[in-house]
Amino acid sequence: MKLEDISLSIWRDIGGPRLDQFAFVVAKGSAGGIAIGWNSYLFTGTTAFVGLFCLSVDFISKRDNFSWRCTVVYEPNDRGHKHAFWAELISNKGVKLDHFLVNKGWLDRFPSVVQVSLPRLGSDHVPIRLEVGSHFSKPRPFRYELVWSTGEGFHKLVQHWWTAISPIGCGAFIFSKKLARVRAHLRHWAKFRFGSIKLKKLALLHEIEVLDIAKDSRMLTDIETREEEVLIGKLLDVQKQEEIYWKQRSRLQWLKEEDENMKFFHAVANGRKNRNFIPCVIHGGSTLVDEHDIGRLFTNHFTQQFGFRRPSKFKINFQKLFHLKTPVDLSTLDRPFTLEEVRKAVFELGRDKAPGPDGFPLIFFRQF
Repeated sequence: MKLEDISLSIWRDIGGPRLDQFAFVVAKGSAGGIAIGWNSYLFTGTTAFVGLFCLSVDFISKRDNFSWRCTVVYEPNDRGHKHAFWAELISNKGVKLDHFLVNKGWLDRFPSVVQVSLPRLGSDHVPIRLEVGSHFSKPRPFRYELVWSTGEGFHKLVQHWWTAISPIGCGAFIFSKKLARVRAHLRHWAKFRFGSIKLKKLALLHEIEVLDIAKDSRMLTDIETREEEVLIGKLLDVQKQEEIYWKQRSRLQWLKEEDENMKFFHAVANGRKNRNFIPCVIHGGSTLVDEHDIGRLFTNHFTQQFGFRRPSKFKINFQKLFHLKTPVDLSTLDRPFTLEEVRKAVFELGRDKAPGPDGFPLIFFRQF
């Protein structure tokens, strides 16, 4: 099949029901030929450049009017066409072969990015498809935020919540009940008292902008000057909080928070989500793409693996095995752990490593 023979019905077999619009450059025999397909429900596509070796389409997102350009390239094998090929690329702005090359602004709009290889259709090249979107929203489990500790009076609040109840029971029961109580208070405090870092930052920027506009037409009063200094100080504090927030999500240990790498932390966090994202799973000859179906498949698989106790295949008679050995006193293994042993084990672990099932990282137990 040659690309110049493509019709809408043929394209439906290639792009499927989702990619209902397309643009292409005709092939010359079995060489050349480029096609770009898109979903008209999500994007408006306009052909911007058609050359011998590349095709560019300008896209506008129907959700938020975000515009971007996609350029697909087919490199010629004939060396005699190399100069014309590179000249065409230069005239159509820089591109990278066999890859999708995007910038930071584009990734901010489409944080979930997956590159997929498609079956080869009568060509010596394999088509590639770029799937974009946002990460799936799902109920978020509790996770202790390191940035909360920067809140005014935070340590006293936690101490108050911890001592507010006195459950009766063993030490583990008391500890779990107190931890659950603190977790409930933290959820409420974070939502209604600490608030959104992003909204606080936008509000401060707006107030500073109002004063900047006033300075263009008159001198600020002493009260306004002091207010501006206070606002700038608060903005620096919020920017610091924002950096701590994204550093925790990036899980990078080799950069310091004072390096002001908030944008880099944000990009690393999105990249980690993309690496952990599973677009599809092949099971029993069928391909699962729905996130709920994939989740149930994994849940059922591991439930079968770990959901019941398997009998041991090994039976060892330790008395017969060690009957010629000198007896060893193992009673010390049953003694309770000392407070110093527990403290040493906790403080030797990473301060902001991934939290356990309770959502609290090790730094919480170190601080409190």
